[in-house]
Amino acid sequence: MFSYFKQKKLIQNSLYLILSQAAMAFFGFFFWVINKRLFNPTQIGLAALLISAMNLISILSVVGLDTTLVRFLWHSKKRNAKINTAMAIVAITAFLLAVCFILSLSIIAPKLLFMHNSPWLMLGFVIFCITASWNVLTDSVFLAYRKASYILFINGFFSLEKMLLPLAFFAFGVSGIFASAGIASFTGAVLSFGVMIAKFDYKPQITIDRQIISEVKSYSSAYYIKALCHLLPATVIPFIVAGYLGAAKAGDFYITFMIANLLFVIAFSANRSLLAEGSHAQKDLPVHLRQAIWFIILLFVPAVAILFIAAPALLQIFKIYASDAIAFLRLMVLSGIAVSSLSVVDTVFEVCKQSKPLIVNSIIYAFSIIAGCFIVLQSDLGLMGIGWAWIAGNIITTLIGVVWLRVSNLISVSQS
Repeated sequence: MFSYFKQKKLIQNSLYLILSQAAMAFFGFFFWVINKRLFNPTQIGLAALLISAMNLISILSVVGLDTTLVRFLWHSKKRNAKINTAMAIVAITAFLLAVCFILSLSIIAPKLLFMHNSPWLMLGFVIFCITASWNVLTDSVFLAYRKASYILFINGFFSLEKMLLPLAFFAFGVSGIFASAGIASFTGAVLSFGVMIAKFDYKPQITIDRQIISEVKSYSSAYYIKALCHLLPATVIPFIVAGYLGAAKAGDFYITFMIANLLFVIAFSANRSLLAEGSHAQKDLPVHLRQAIWFIILLFVPAVAILFIAAPALLQIFKIYASDAIAFLRLMVLSGIAVSSLSVVDTVFEVCKQSKPLIVNSIIYAFSIIAGCFIVLQSDLGLMGIGWAWIAGNIITTLIGVVWLRVSNLISVSQS
């Protein structure tokens, strides 16, 4: 059994990615447990806002180049130039977004205006936004080389460091909590660059290759639009729920969605590996596709059963006892079937470099879910209505994607 998995790069790298996410979630949980014992609730809340802003900026700064590296790096004759160009673009984007965030605090986050009184905190915020963005890119480099084991090692190490650092910075309040997360992110970037230099003959250089930008801008833009569209429902729905059902129900939604995301990691990890393997040898895409689907099913079925049964106990950890929240979590767990299916379809588009259907499908995804939420909340379905709107949006988008794949015959064409 072990030798079988060792020979299957897709399965092997999928497991490394899942374990990496598990390690980050585990150490992240205890990071906040430790902070709760060292700092007061106000300090924790403000630090959480800072860390959330850093994470959001790191996601927005990548501008689709993470998937672009996975798709194009392996066969490139200019690997160093591709990596360095991506790093430079992401660093510039992260810098600009971080500075704009700081300058706009009075409008978008007045509670964080205290940052203006600390030049060191502002400087640290900008630097850590850049290193957090680089961490996203370096993960893609490791995946492009089909070496996700480095992702597990590095993410596990800096997550452990992040958990322990508040013990050293407890005297610095909000800045101490944020510095713990930021310094850990910086460590992760340093380790990643070190591994790339040692293992992949990577040579860091400050450069932007315009030819490379010209070659990948269409693909990167398409994936960036897709990423934004997929981020939109999860960002907007809590506000919709708060407006219609109240802040308490919005909190219930956020917690249950966070738990359901633990299940979605299975599909997302398998499909990231599918992208890497399909990019490595596109002619073998049908074989890798079957492996990914069976891998998802193998882990998904028992995970669904466990979460379905454990739903009440899991929500009680967060002091959520409402029966509708339990039913909603179970519905979100079952929605993983639709979420996984859509993820597979999108990955096939990415491997086959089909930008147009990827963009169209992503826009339909965001619109159908958000519009569905507004429609169901006109009734008395409550959180369950949100769940059904989420499932409907994923199913509609998946079916459209499948029809597109069938009509264009992409999977068969990829074998030729």
